[in-house]
Amino acid sequence: MSHYSQPTQLYQFRVKFFETAPGIVQFKFFYDVDGDSSCTVGVQNSYSGPFMQYSYNQTNSVHPNMTLTFNTNLGAYTHTAAC
Repeated sequence: MSHYSQPTQLYQFRVKFFETAPGIVQFKFFYDVDGDSSCTVGVQNSYSGPFMQYSYNQTNSVHPNMTLTFNTNLGAYTHTAAC
């Protein structure tokens, strides 16, 4: 995926949904080329529906090998720092 305003800046991440655990969404971040200059991360039910936000246009909010797990049932998230 590329940056919103800079299509040559690429990001690698995985989004995982759990069939046996509805409401759990997990992001695994692998790589970004711009040093995380502006990062917005969250989940949203629909285009205009309720959302949970981890970061909004925030620098250094994600790092390579970081895992971020949203639990939309509880309205909470956890993150595991890169090792």
